[in-house]
Amino acid sequence: MSTEKSTPQLLAPTRSPAVRFWAILLGLALIGLAIIAGREIILRGDPNLGWPSWVDPIAAELAANSYQPWMTTAAIIAVIIGIILLIVAALPGTSRYIQLTSPNTDTSIWARPIDLARSITANAKLVPGVQAATTTVRKNRIKLTVKAEATADSAKVEQRLAEKFNANLEELLIAEIPLEITVEQPEIAASQHVPEVHND
Repeated sequence: MSTEKSTPQLLAPTRSPAVRFWAILLGLALIGLAIIAGREIILRGDPNLGWPSWVDPIAAELAANSYQPWMTTAAIIAVIIGIILLIVAALPGTSRYIQLTSPNTDTSIWARPIDLARSITANAKLVPGVQAATTTVRKNRIKLTVKAEATADSAKVEQRLAEKFNANLEELLIAEIPLEITVEQPEIAASQHVPEVHND
């Protein structure tokens, strides 16, 4: 009987484009320019407003046809931004999903790292001796941190967690992601204050 995982060759969830952040910045910049243009249109329509123009000084500076030091700086910044945008536009988007095993080749199952982390955390809290748990899922590591109960043996708690998750994750995930388990023992006061009793 074959134990190989079923890896359906179906389309992965749509990735968020790498240029998305820069596109948002460019959109905000264009909105800012539109606001400035709208302000100038209102100012031209009603000169009695008394608003100082933001465009006229720039236009006058450019119309003077004289070199200014800021022009070189602006040109260099424009070139750098253009190069960055070209590089980012060619980069593939980052995948925010982890592929899970599928019962057949007709179905592709994916999960967000946060969903996988929540599932692991919820199941970890069911393990005897675990008081609290948190999970962080990355592409190359799953980190499970639990706080053991005061009366629990940390080594046994870690062993139970390893037995519960190692085999399950190996069967669940298409790509193997190592699991790192950390068991924290709650701090217990080394000594307790006992009030003194004085006999008269």
